[in-house]
Amino acid sequence: MKRLIVAMFALAVGVFIFSAAFAEMKTTTFQVSANVIPSCTVSTARVNFGDSISGTANVSATGNVIVNCSSGTTYEIGLNEGLNYASPYRHVSDGSGNSISYLLNKWLFPFPEEWGNSCTTNSYPSGSCYSGNTATGSDQSYTVFGLLRLSAHPGSPAGTYSDTVTVEVQY
Repeated sequence: MKRLIVAMFALAVGVFIFSAAFAEMKTTTFQVSANVIPSCTVSTARVNFGDSISGTANVSATGNVIVNCSSGTTYEIGLNEGLNYASPYRHVSDGSGNSISYLLNKWLFPFPEEWGNSCTTNSYPSGSCYSGNTATGSDQSYTVFGLLRLSAHPGSPAGTYSDTVTVEVQY
């Protein structure tokens, strides 16, 4: 019985000491933050004029520029002059010195407007960028309207003609 009384006394003293040690509480707060920066990705579907006959009517084709930016981000899309530019047109080339001019337009109606490379420093002389875009956070597709000017190049030799155009998204 004595042992039980001593054990209970020790337990009571321990509880008292423990509760006295934690008699006060202090609190503070801390901030949790994140900075989501604007970001964009861009992909393309090429403009392919297909099989054409030299000197015949002009040939139309379309491609796409697909942009996906953080929601609410404003951006501009530019297309550079390509690798085979010769004023005032972009050109596809067969790699042997032969070329055929072409246009890349932002839209066709009411009047075609050529798609240039920059909204701020328009170094491609006959076009302007695609401006005033606001991102939704999902893919946004822009049609590229191509026109191969075959009628302006009668007698162009048969062959595979190509060009590479760089898409620039500024945000």
